Amino acid sequence: MPTLSLRSVSQMLSSAAAAAQASCAQLLDLSIGSPARAILWATSALWSWNQSNTDAVLQASRLATCVGSDVDSFVGDYGLSRAPATYATGQVTLGRNVYTGSATVLVGYQVRTADGSITYNILADPTNQYWSATAGTAGGYVLPPGIQSITVNVQCTTIGAIGNVIAGAISLFGTNISGIDTVTNSAAIENGDDAESDASLKLAFVAYLASLPQGTVDAIINAVNSVQAGITCSLANNFNSAGVFTPGWFTVYVDDGSGDPPASLLNTITTIVNKVRAVSVQSAVLGPNKVLLNINLSISVSSGTAASLYAGVQQAVSAYVNSLPVGATCTVFGISQAAAASSTLITNVSAVNIQQTTPAKSVIVDLAAPTSVSVFKAGQVVVNS
Repeated sequence: MPTLSLRSVSQMLSSAAAAAQASCAQLLDLSIGSPARAILWATSALWSWNQSNTDAVLQASRLATCVGSDVDSFVGDYGLSRAPATYATGQVTLGRNVYTGSATVLVGYQVRTADGSITYNILADPTNQYWSATAGTAGGYVLPPGIQSITVNVQCTTIGAIGNVIAGAISLFGTNISGIDTVTNSAAIENGDDAESDASLKLAFVAYLASLPQGTVDAIINAVNSVQAGITCSLANNFNSAGVFTPGWFTVYVDDGSGDPPASLLNTITTIVNKVRAVSVQSAVLGPNKVLLNINLSISVSSGTAASLYAGVQQAVSAYVNSLPVGATCTVFGISQAAAASSTLITNVSAVNIQQTTPAKSVIVDLAAPTSVSVFKAGQVVVNS
């Protein structure tokens, strides 16, 4: 980008005054309030405005230097758009202390995190055995006598990564539900994503241009990643959907951050892949093989009690594991780094142990995904001191 020597109005006024005086045979009156000073000041202000406009044009004329809507406009001219933000979705379990009678949970009822800052709406799920389309105006769930708890789908009311929380974070009701006493999320909610950042979109633009010869691996992966923010994928070339070596086939394994991408997302990606795959080549789009990891570690602190930092460490380690893309390796270093970064009071992280639960495997070294079609997700994270 061309480098501008930007100057303030005062600097421009000084230069103009010096130039005017040098061109005049007699001393000019440039004191405050004089006509000559007023003319020079107005001219300097006008050129400052022109300078700002020129700088803005230069910033927006190159993808490397533009920001915000200018990035969208630049890549939009080539048919690329920013991956949108997505709502975090997951499941909560509603329980009751007395279950001799029935209880009704309507779609739209709300639950919240323990601090009340994040709210989730209960969603409709006709596949749930307790679903009733006639409950309320939009349907709901009817717990018959003898049923102590029910697990339902929820969606954060605020779009973006703000809805991602660790297991057990949801414990309050946003709506009073008669006959229901407790709520919790036994698993972390982690598939909410903010809209793609400027930096990520600029990198995606380079990948997009490289993928224009359609039918290549780069073209397919770029098409998958463009569907929404937070997508990771792995392509098994010459393998069919059953994992059998089959020339002329490829299978794309996709994760949206949850380890269990919904069928609607897989269907959307299938449509996108079909637009860029080579003719006569067969393809499949599947979710990954989710492998849960239970992690134990110990921390040392410079002051205070280590126990007060446990929750923050658990959240940081879970976030690290859950952010690993399909086929990536979970490393002891990565876990230690995430734990140490959660608080400046942590002086050491030790005794890191990774336990793979499916299939069972206990190690203290880096754990590679069993195959390139697997993705790691955090199970229990236990912190000691």
